[in-house]
Amino acid sequence: MASKEGEIRQLRASNAANVSAKDVEIRQLRASNAANMSAKDRQMQKLRASYEEKMKAKDDEIQKLKSQGKGGGGGQ
Repeated sequence: MASKEGEIRQLRASNAANVSAKDVEIRQLRASNAANMSAKDRQMQKLRASYEEKMKAKDDEIQKLKSQGKGGGGGQ
């Protein structure tokens, strides 16, 4: 019976060490994932800003043409 209790203690200690190692691995993966998402978020913000800047330039160009009487009339 004593050997069974010793075996159980060893298995519990081994299990605790495995769980602890997995917890560390999970924390590292979460940190890595967060860093990757932050990089992706920054990239998306830059792309969005660039897109909005280009669209504003197009809108400004359209407004300029309209004010000169060259836009919005359609084909004849």
